[in-house]
Amino acid sequence: NFFMRYLSTTMLCLGILTLVSCKQKTDSGTKATPAVANNAITESDKKMILNKEVSTWEFGKTKNLPAFRAILADDYIAIVGNKKYNADEVMKTYQSSTVNAYRLYNINVHPVADNTVIVYYEVAQDIKDADGGSWAPHIGAASTYVKRNGQWLNVFYQESVIDD
Repeated sequence: NFFMRYLSTTMLCLGILTLVSCKQKTDSGTKATPAVANNAITESDKKMILNKEVSTWEFGKTKNLPAFRAILADDYIAIVGNKKYNADEVMKTYQSSTVNAYRLYNINVHPVADNTVIVYYEVAQDIKDADGGSWAPHIGAASTYVKRNGQWLNVFYQESVIDD
């Protein structure tokens, strides 16, 4: 529908603007300070963040909601369709839903600052809500992780339906 395409387009534009604004720029031969210092986010950090993101899907499927919740920051926000959820609302949604299958692919881990990483990917999913309705089968998703007190936490998640 129009609203979903508008929302998807808006979120894509915001993402592109974020990525473009974080790129190094040159002005009269002088380089701007990069958003991410050399080696500020290690390969080990990237692997841990990726593991956390994949784990959220598995924890949702297996109903290990305390482990899922531990990955989310207290100020976590999720945007799904035209709805905004906090962490507790997301837990309630998974509590009453059934994740039959999911597959994450085209996964990218993109550092944008010394303590901030965006993970974006596509998902094929088979999920039913409490009323037996199906969730969108093919989505694009993105999560933002921030390092707080030495721990990487998911602070933001957004998904958009991908038309097949």
